[in-house]
Amino acid sequence: MSVFNKNKAFVTSLYYFPVIGTERINGVMSFLIYKGGVSNMLETKRSITITGEIKVKDSDRTVVYLNATIAEDGDGDNVSQNIQDAKLYEANKETVRKEIAEFTEQFYAAQDARVTDTAEQQ
Repeated sequence: MSVFNKNKAFVTSLYYFPVIGTERINGVMSFLIYKGGVSNMLETKRSITITGEIKVKDSDRTVVYLNATIAEDGDGDNVSQNIQDAKLYEANKETVRKEIAEFTEQFYAAQDARVTDTAEQQ
């Protein structure tokens, strides 16, 4: 349960947070809450995104979509693949897997470049 007390503070069953601002957006009241000496603020992070599409000979259809994100600070790196056409994937599995491996190598190279760039900046 959450309520406001007489001092315009937001009170939950576990915490007491002074409210430092309010704003009505599309009829909904939003509250900026002061917590632990720091107000809740936007935190941004930079990253590199690499995308790829694997297509096979004699087809304009995407067989596999690939996506990789390399975070500047190293937290949250990921690489993913999404099979878009299972029949074409099965029929061309060996070739498609080689392309996936190439994409993964590009992901590793970007990670390694980030580590090198970070070390040079220090």
